[in-house]
Amino acid sequence: MGLRFEYEKGQLEGRADVLCVDGVFDCGRNLSHWPGHRTPPHLRHDLSTGICLNLAADPGRAQFLRGVEIVANNHYDTDGLCSLFAALEPEAALSLKAPLLRAAAAGDLEQVENSNALAFDCIVSELSHHLRSPLIEEVEGLDDDRRHEVCYRWLLERVPEILTEPETHAEMWRETVRGFEEEMATFEGGESNVEWRPVSKIALIRSARPLHTHALVTAANRRCDGGRLFGRVARILSVVGTPSGTLYRFIHATHSWFDFVTPIPRRFELAEVARTLQSKEEADGRWVAATVDVPLCDLVFGRPTQRESVLDSAGEALFSALPERVVLEIIEAAATPPRPS
Repeated sequence: MGLRFEYEKGQLEGRADVLCVDGVFDCGRNLSHWPGHRTPPHLRHDLSTGICLNLAADPGRAQFLRGVEIVANNHYDTDGLCSLFAALEPEAALSLKAPLLRAAAAGDLEQVENSNALAFDCIVSELSHHLRSPLIEEVEGLDDDRRHEVCYRWLLERVPEILTEPETHAEMWRETVRGFEEEMATFEGGESNVEWRPVSKIALIRSARPLHTHALVTAANRRCDGGRLFGRVARILSVVGTPSGTLYRFIHATHSWFDFVTPIPRRFELAEVARTLQSKEEADGRWVAATVDVPLCDLVFGRPTQRESVLDSAGEALFSALPERVVLEIIEAAATPPRPS
């Protein structure tokens, strides 16, 4: 069964000989965990990579792919890459099932099981623009679509070796992985801690310095959900206590945006929470909330930005005058469904 990869930029619309993986498309068959996907129920999984691995192992694979000539993706990320690889190279992918799923989880869910998974995700993310990328000269001057297509084609030929030997491209991931490991060490040393709030299903993380999303999501799921790779903890309140004041960041993690098979608490609107907090705030700044229809949705006290989401509070957040108990009470009130009368 000869399948070829295409980076979908609208030229495949209306074609029936296409299998579209990750994302949602208007053409052909679709395997994805994005909202609105058309994945057959028996193939579903928390990650698009897992869905394509399920297809790779499915006795009905040939029947499902009858008439398909193209495997397509329309955006560039790690879960998309791993999904493409599993669809195009099923036998090789099944032999690498665990590392492929770990890499996809590090990318899409920002949940890190080991350093190799994060390293792989960094290589994918950095390949199109890092100064030490082996493709930097080839992609120079290309638009984003063409740049990402070139990166996909290069990566698809090298997925196994990069998964198992990321050291070859360490300049693209060493700093990020080191930073992640240092942040995770603060939980072992007691500098940071996680408290599970079972009624509101919020992981409350207190730390002495801002932590990046990978560390927050990973620590919350390791400590509150038994270390499951596809953890169910998707509501996280980060409280950073410093001598100068307190920084707050509440996250609806990407787990709760994708169409997960694993049960995940539903999102609640953050705009009204932001208005309530703002009415009580005495410090200069604003409580800023992203809309719940973006993959990573968060609420911070800081400077408004033009981005959909404040992805890293270290550079955006401001010190709030509100006590932790007030912030937690307001967020938990919004998170907790009313009891039946």
